[in-house]
Amino acid sequence: MNSKQCKMARAALNWSAVDLAKHSGLGYATVARFESGHTLADSSVKAIQAAFEAAGVVFGADGARVSVSVPK
Repeated sequence: MNSKQCKMARAALNWSAVDLAKHSGLGYATVARFESGHTLADSSVKAIQAAFEAAGVVFGADGARVSVSVPK
């Protein structure tokens, strides 16, 4: 998962950055740093991804394209 996928997943779930912080157990500033393109510790990225996956999000990548799929 990259920062673009993070933003797409949040939008699809209608989550604010504060919501994502709560679901992932991270601070708002950490989420904001990631979404602005900064590198995070692998454990932080995994926590964000796990929060999305718990909500049913599926991430994909195909060459230069990334995708986010969410349940209806």
